[in-house]
Amino acid sequence: MMILAVVYSAGHALFVGGALSSNRLAGEGDRLVAALVEARQRAVSRNLHVEVRFYHYLDPKRGNVSRFWAWEILEMGDNTFYLTIGGRRILDSPVILSEAPELSPLLLDSSRVLQDGLNLDGFSEEMNCKYAVFRFEPDGSTDLPAWPADNEDEQWFVTLVRETDVPVPEPGAAPGDQDLVVPADFVAVQIDPLTGQVRTFRP
Repeated sequence: MMILAVVYSAGHALFVGGALSSNRLAGEGDRLVAALVEARQRAVSRNLHVEVRFYHYLDPKRGNVSRFWAWEILEMGDNTFYLTIGGRRILDSPVILSEAPELSPLLLDSSRVLQDGLNLDGFSEEMNCKYAVFRFEPDGSTDLPAWPADNEDEQWFVTLVRETDVPVPEPGAAPGDQDLVVPADFVAVQIDPLTGQVRTFRP
């Protein structure tokens, strides 16, 4: 009976942990979508550009692994002035943004050059921050091309997954140097480049 109790307890813990991480994944997806919708509305209502950034960096608090850990929405006053909207959002563990180019072409398509985040507040040189970026235009559209350069049959997506469901990147690996793994649970966020509309897909 003792063995059965231990097995049940372990299985129950795994079930509860899986349910909690799945709920957290859904919550982070909802939070990102709401922020993107608000960013587009702000661009239209205020007749300005709103920038969306996705940050890739080494996080010493999460195993010294480099991943896309965070995102941020910024209002652009001119080419040199940015006002953050709600601050930088670090994804709750175990949620990350997938580095598989097939799942997150918005981050890693060859037409999207990662920017150097070395001089940004909160990032040290050791963290080796890079970020992917796109903008909502004042008419509600985006500055994205009509489709990704690497696959003209694809749409613009970022996909949120659980860190435990994807391979751990090799030390020093560049963003996107990762084999495609489609996890059982994910939240794919699609941005229409022409209208700026946002949709989500889940398995």
